[in-house]
Amino acid sequence: MKKYKLSNSITLLIYPVSWIRSVSIYVAVGAGPKYETSETAGLAHFLEHMLFEGTKKFPSSKELAVYLESVGGKSGAWTDKEHVIYYVKTPVKHIEVAIKYLYELLFNSLLDKNSIKNEKQIVLEEINRKNDNPENNIWDLFMEWVWGKQQWAGLSTLGDESTINKITKPQLKKYMDNLYIPKNIVITIVGNMSISKVRSYFYRSFGE
Repeated sequence: MKKYKLSNSITLLIYPVSWIRSVSIYVAVGAGPKYETSETAGLAHFLEHMLFEGTKKFPSSKELAVYLESVGGKSGAWTDKEHVIYYVKTPVKHIEVAIKYLYELLFNSLLDKNSIKNEKQIVLEEINRKNDNPENNIWDLFMEWVWGKQQWAGLSTLGDESTINKITKPQLKKYMDNLYIPKNIVITIVGNMSISKVRSYFYRSFGE
């Protein structure tokens, strides 16, 4: 594996694997319950959802998805206690599309007010499903019992109905401005690729 530090402080890890025909890119952002309070619980997870709802170049979630999926790519994300992970996988010849897609996602999201309103219902339903599933819900209850809601380790990554309903665009924007910054981001790419070409692609999109 090769490790590089871009001039804007993003950490880039590149691991070539010659026997596969695809590339996988994982972006880790230092975010999650560790950076939340009992009043803002669920903010990182909600923002994770919102980043897929449209960007400056691709104003709708459909346009954003088509840009990647039209070349055989796929993407996803998840939120943990101390970080949020965004990933993309594409055929190796479309690696530049994957990198541009991630840049749009992380730095050009619109955070549209109507999308925020709609996403609240989706996240609330996700919380309800979790609460209805003892096998999943018990871990949140256990962590809350051990740490309490005043400690970040005791907060649910999903938040609850009261915190989700209070989320606003300025709140999401402030969260991004504080945490979605280069020095708080690590990008790992694995696959069949040329290190020099991958570096040049990232330099063009994310900065040298």
